[in-house]
Amino acid sequence: MPATITIVTPENVEIEYELAGIGSRMLAAVLDTLIHMLALALLVYAVIAVEATGLRVPRALGPWLWALGIMILFGGFWGYYIYFETKWSGQTPGKRAMRLRVIRDGGYPIDFRAAVTRNLMRYVDFLPSFYTIGLVSIFFSRDYKRLGDFVAGTIVVQEGRVEKRPKRAPVAPADPFASEPPGLSDGDLPPFDVSAVSRAEYRAVRQYLDRRHALAVPVRRQLLQRLEAPLRARLSWHAGDPPADPEAFLETVALWFERRHGA
Repeated sequence: MPATITIVTPENVEIEYELAGIGSRMLAAVLDTLIHMLALALLVYAVIAVEATGLRVPRALGPWLWALGIMILFGGFWGYYIYFETKWSGQTPGKRAMRLRVIRDGGYPIDFRAAVTRNLMRYVDFLPSFYTIGLVSIFFSRDYKRLGDFVAGTIVVQEGRVEKRPKRAPVAPADPFASEPPGLSDGDLPPFDVSAVSRAEYRAVRQYLDRRHALAVPVRRQLLQRLEAPLRARLSWHAGDPPADPEAFLETVALWFERRHGA
């Protein structure tokens, strides 16, 4: 049975992730290694092709070219992971193929600092050969973490998660945005006209809420604005003001729609 981890975000939303197992992580690492080997083979082929032209390199430039080659190899190994995990929000080509993603412990997308930290630790995880220390760490870790994940504060999860409804702190019953009171019946009035929200709008809102923590920050902000602004302008709230937090506003819209029409 797949291992899972439940995270409660600062927005008080409970999310359950399926942790990536050793097998899928190893396959992702093999795919990334094959990409490295292909890039290295192309580089060697390019050097051989240049030599075949009879081009001679001055002897004084030899040490500099060796240093440049070492820098390229170093950058290609560590820079590959750092670049893709930052650019692709926690994924490399190998992880994307295996539907894996690196996230921070709090459920947020990985940032540049965490990507650098966890990937510079690869050298330690690799010792004494082919990620022996990393595999041992994953095997004995409750959250399947290698040493780089412990240092960077990250976890590797399987794509796809089950997001539960927002966990609301108990408040006065008069608050229309409070958690569902005991004995809620169909006679209770939502704070806005539920019929004004279409099924297509609800699906768009629910899809955003389910995927928001895996989105890059600029994309997340853009989608939030496109979803929240039209609904806030159109809905007529029966009591009080809509939540000040745009995401809390969308959570409330989705919650009351589900109470009336189902998910």
